[in-house]
Amino acid sequence: MKKVKNNDCTRCILHKKSKNKPQNSKDSTQSESKQLEKILDEKKEILRRLNLVKNYKSKDEINNLDESIKKWTKTAQKAIEELYSHYVTNTLSKNEHLPMNDFIKSLKIDSELVKYDFENECFKEI
Repeated sequence: MKKVKNNDCTRCILHKKSKNKPQNSKDSTQSESKQLEKILDEKKEILRRLNLVKNYKSKDEINNLDESIKKWTKTAQKAIEELYSHYVTNTLSKNEHLPMNDFIKSLKIDSELVKYDFENECFKEI
């Protein structure tokens, strides 16, 4: 008889545990859900910060690009002026050398790129 009582008792305990289990399962599910939401919020914050850094870097790169373009343009203007000066001094006939407009065209340089103004026959300031 003792065995039967033990079995009955065991059944009773198991039955009590199974009654409690859905509640524990529900609590653990809620707890896991809260943890996952917290992790998700942390990841969203990290992503937001990374996007800020990315945008800052791209703006900085654009500023550096603008500075590089200005520097390149000034250097190109100076090189063309020096080349033209050598061309003029080394031309056999002083009257037969090309004007700066034609000289730039003969070099097949886009005047827009080097900011040359054909009307005023000079380089634009940058």
